[in-house]
Amino acid sequence: MCGGLCWSGRATVAADVHPVEFWRDIVRHEYAVPAGATAPALARELAEFVGHPDPVLRDEFGYTITAEWVRRGTLAPEDLRLLVPIWRAHLRAAGPDRVLGRAFGALNLALAAAADVRHPLLEEPEYRGLLDEALQLLTNEEDLRGWDPAVGWVHVTAHVADLLKALVRSPRLQPADQSRVLAALARRLETAPEVFVHGEGDRLAAVAVAVAMRDDFDRVEFLAVMTRLAGLPEGFSGIAPVPVAYAVRRNAVAFLEAVYFALGVQGLKHPPAKATAEALLAAITG
Repeated sequence: MCGGLCWSGRATVAADVHPVEFWRDIVRHEYAVPAGATAPALARELAEFVGHPDPVLRDEFGYTITAEWVRRGTLAPEDLRLLVPIWRAHLRAAGPDRVLGRAFGALNLALAAAADVRHPLLEEPEYRGLLDEALQLLTNEEDLRGWDPAVGWVHVTAHVADLLKALVRSPRLQPADQSRVLAALARRLETAPEVFVHGEGDRLAAVAVAVAMRDDFDRVEFLAVMTRLAGLPEGFSGIAPVPVAYAVRRNAVAFLEAVYFALGVQGLKHPPAKATAEALLAAITG
């Protein structure tokens, strides 16, 4: 018997895992680690829920408990280091039936990438490989669902954006990588066939803002990409919208508005961000 936890997937949950009530009790007790258990061992068990079809196991328990333990320092950098290969295997998994694994592999990896900025835990080849894989997934993913009533959050675009935001904030990012990141953002916006309605534009914008906040920020390249997006066709044939072209235009406009607003907010404390916001506005309206 599997206690309701067995499922068919790359990381099939073993029969001796803790039951659902065990994880629910952790949430009820404000994410305290139960007596006699250790956070690293439980986090490895939670990692088996990445890609699980049950949104409670995948999201409410698998991701949320892990994220709380990272936020509180219950999981140390060396603990996260051991989880990265498990999460990353999901990120690489191809096929429409593995989309939840890709989505939540990316979201969990964002925890590790953010921690790596504060306390290095990734080796250089790992960082470079993770950046490459995140950029590929952002541009190539075909399943762009946000919320699905049957399975809950899918949200690959938003989750990969979260991962990229953390990777962009790293001192490991090279100046030449900025153009790769901006190109991937533009490619996603230029190819998505439907209007994003679950906050994807804001999450993508956060990546662009992270680029703009870097000390080695290349404003010329940044404005060139933003101007290109601003110049996309309106997406109409007469008075009728052309579905894909219209979606592309709507997504690009929402993205640019979000970037401009976020830079303006950052500019309240960081004058270079305000200058970038002003340059952005001039570039896309001039």
